[in-house]
Amino acid sequence: MPNPLDALPPCTVIAHRGASRERPENTLEAIRLALEEGAHAVEIDLKRTADGVVVLMHDATVERTTGVAGTLHRMTYREVAALDAGRGFHPYPGRHSVPRLEEVLETVARRTWLNLELTNYPTPLDDLPERVAGILLAAGYLQKVWVSSFNPVALWRFRRALPRVPLGLLVGGRGGLTLTRGLWIRLLRAEAVHPHRGHLSRSWWRHWQKRGLRVFVYTINEPRAMAEAFQAQVDGIFTDVPQRALEVRARICTSASPHAMGAPNALSPSG
Repeated sequence: MPNPLDALPPCTVIAHRGASRERPENTLEAIRLALEEGAHAVEIDLKRTADGVVVLMHDATVERTTGVAGTLHRMTYREVAALDAGRGFHPYPGRHSVPRLEEVLETVARRTWLNLELTNYPTPLDDLPERVAGILLAAGYLQKVWVSSFNPVALWRFRRALPRVPLGLLVGGRGGLTLTRGLWIRLLRAEAVHPHRGHLSRSWWRHWQKRGLRVFVYTINEPRAMAEAFQAQVDGIFTDVPQRALEVRARICTSASPHAMGAPNALSPSG
């Protein structure tokens, strides 16, 4: 069966939480800037509020990005909507709301691919997968989107709810790809794997590419490491600085498949 993610270009540049080095992460402003800069895809983090609204937030708590104490899954959407997502870790002029997933779909309007990470790690058995599937189905947003998570159970539940949307399994830097993670990739019939850049060898990602999976590596921000990643034949990278990555890509990548390029034996952990 063809992999829908094959439609992404070689050396894909994925804006991690939007253009999050220049704008507050996971905000419409960061997403709009990534679109303006020409990112091939935008990655965002999704969680569920206490009253079931799907919003963009990476951490279990809202303090780092909003400067206000609170655990997101215990807060109502009204409480979350009152916060300024630009006050904390990434202070930026003006007020920046915490968006709902529906707002993101309207903003992107299929102008680029979306990667939705299910980050219900503090509440791994909540109904976030089903709610995200329902929002995508209601919006008819079933193309140019894929869903990822470190939580394979969440991905399994999403696949049951909406089989047509591709999946990517995230793999952490410390644990690497354990036997269990490899079994989950096969069980989920995942279309992609998202590994940390610090623990891979070329043979590892070539193993999965030969099986038809796309390999997108996170998170790379330094030009030298970006160049090494593209030269190492990975399918794409997540980055906080998509414009910089696109400039590196223009020097290295061609319209041909990245698998045709020469490559070093491993991806440098620098950068």
